[in-house]
Amino acid sequence: MSSCDRNQWKETVTTKIQIKSVNTSVYFGVNVLHIDTVIVNIESLFLSGNRIQAENINLSETLNDQYLLTENESKDISTFSIPQGTYESFLLTSKIGGGINSIELKGTYTLANNTVKKVVLELDYNEFLLNQMVENSSNPISIDKDIPGEITIAIDPSILFDKLNPSLWNAASNSTINGQNGINISNNSNSNMYNEIYSEIGTSLSVNFE
Repeated sequence: MSSCDRNQWKETVTTKIQIKSVNTSVYFGVNVLHIDTVIVNIESLFLSGNRIQAENINLSETLNDQYLLTENESKDISTFSIPQGTYESFLLTSKIGGGINSIELKGTYTLANNTVKKVVLELDYNEFLLNQMVENSSNPISIDKDIPGEITIAIDPSILFDKLNPSLWNAASNSTINGQNGINISNNSNSNMYNEIYSEIGTSLSVNFE
């Protein structure tokens, strides 16, 4: 490999990492849950990749920050300087902050008779989430210094709440939320609903490179 080739693979691309909420209206028969606020605590990010032309990469960023997203909003959270090349594997690992309310969603649940209830979901989560952005080596990701890219972490409430059928909502214990009738879902309140949601956290957070 010539010196020119070696220098080529040392050049990096500044790649923006952002987080957003998608599919914020979730339908349960004729009733609808609408999420207007998503709060996520992220401790750190790790990006690893196997590059065909040169050495592999391992990048990391410590964040320890909280991100508040309104409906369908995108928010920049970090950047990685990624060496250009063709990657036959590309893995982003996000460490969700531990402790109480590391993920929180707020919104409303509207019944067919137009009764509206406030909804607050408080998730206590402390895990590493692994998202592989290359499904197989025959479909690699190409990083080019002249074409800036973006890595997007998307939170999808329609997946998060997928297992909650109308009977669970109907049987939920009510709470007073900001002076209004509502449903609080947490480790200590409506725990049957909480457990169903908790099992979907990993699949509800997707990562894509564009």
